[in-house]
Amino acid sequence: MITCCGNVASPKRDLTVFTFILRGIALVGIDSQNYPMSYREQVWNKLAKEWKTDAFAATCNEVTLNELNKKIKLILEGKLKGRTVVKIQ
Repeated sequence: MITCCGNVASPKRDLTVFTFILRGIALVGIDSQNYPMSYREQVWNKLAKEWKTDAFAATCNEVTLNELNKKIKLILEGKLKGRTVVKIQ
């Protein structure tokens, strides 16, 4: 399952779903803007506390601008997994 949340520029998603269908993956969109702010705050607090998982942190890594070229090369080769955060010094 893949979730998609936070399309700031537009709610539009220009892609084909065939890749997901062929692999049996569900693409789930989240539209939180229509929920009351109090409800969203409750959910975000749960995500930050009682629902928080260490598994997400294990998929993240931080790089400097000097290390970014190596990560981009991995992306282009289809070998990068997880989330990479660039630390601007």
